[in-house]
Amino acid sequence: MIDTLLILHLNDSHSRIFPFGPWTNDNKRFYPSVIRFAYITDSLKSLYPKHLFFHAGDYSSGDFPFNTSVGKIDLKILKLLGVSAIALGNHEFDAGPDSLYNALLSENIYLLSANMDTTSHPLKTRIRPYEIFNISSKKICVLGLTTTEFNDINPYQKPIKFKDPIQIAQIYQDTFNNLNCYLKIILSHLGAYVDTLLAKSTNYHLIIGGHSHTRIDTIWKVKNSNNDTTYIVQAYEHFKVVGKILWNLTNNKLIDYKLIDVLNSPNISQYMIDTLNNIKSQIYARFGNVYDDSIKSLDNPISNSPDSIGCLDIPTGNLVADAMRFQTNADFAVIETDVLVYPLYKGKVTSDDIFQVMPYGFDNQNAYNSRIYKITMKGSDMYNVLGFAQLIRGSVPIVQVSG
Repeated sequence: MIDTLLILHLNDSHSRIFPFGPWTNDNKRFYPSVIRFAYITDSLKSLYPKHLFFHAGDYSSGDFPFNTSVGKIDLKILKLLGVSAIALGNHEFDAGPDSLYNALLSENIYLLSANMDTTSHPLKTRIRPYEIFNISSKKICVLGLTTTEFNDINPYQKPIKFKDPIQIAQIYQDTFNNLNCYLKIILSHLGAYVDTLLAKSTNYHLIIGGHSHTRIDTIWKVKNSNNDTTYIVQAYEHFKVVGKILWNLTNNKLIDYKLIDVLNSPNISQYMIDTLNNIKSQIYARFGNVYDDSIKSLDNPISNSPDSIGCLDIPTGNLVADAMRFQTNADFAVIETDVLVYPLYKGKVTSDDIFQVMPYGFDNQNAYNSRIYKITMKGSDMYNVLGFAQLIRGSVPIVQVSG
């Protein structure tokens, strides 16, 4: 008889717990988010008594639940879902390490990151390198890793830095061997490409990834340092899919892997609806009716991608840059293209729709997202900066401008 372990996973949920996206014909949002996600995961857990549930980082920053509670609401939702372990993602720092520490302390949650550099900051008391789960008298060992991309460029992350994740993973694979770990898993917030490099340089069984928002429908197989196979998975973003892995604990082999589209589930979780209604009242008390009140109606959508091949202008980028220039009475406004996430859809536009155009970041002064900075510089200097930036990115638009 096969001893089956169910492993559920998600990543980069970014506080997107409420339904969002374009309006449907029955006046509902296209993406149902966590209300259907919870029904699917609860149903699967009831079918498989032996189960684990992992989040590969960036649970925070991206919608009003995070901005209302600075991460506490998002952690409560993950606890309700029954998540077993969470990797530390880079966006967990969007409100700074003090706020992250306070949220983790408040919800009594630890995150996983073996490559976080030891500092004097109290956050280190809420971060663990790994967790061990004992199932069927076997040790399931899970290592957490965090991207190093923002070590020197993210002011909100200071003074926290991260060490080389591959070197750290190599060290801990020896630790796991000494601990007699049966199934060795990495919970990675490094991105899909780095995960392939990680797999080749180590000998873990499974890498559950995040950070790059990659949808891996067919499991990736990489030859590892032991000449065996390391499997790589990632579950897209924003509660849109449920990652489902079935693992044979009898022979320590993969049985099956699939992504389950949340859109295809007709059922919803009533307890999650009740929870969201309570959360919505907290958000409305702080920011107003951001999800339902219409502030504008659009006859046509405003796209978040270039209108044609070779075009560097993005309609939502023009909108945001123009708004920044108007609001600050500046001569010129610039935003980074990568911060633009969702378009503005046809029909009713709410405050949250506006927020979703550029949802990341956090302003500690007003609890909205990234702060606008106004500086004085020569036009020739700006010209040189923009030219150099675009030279690096080639045909990919790196900034959107107004003025």
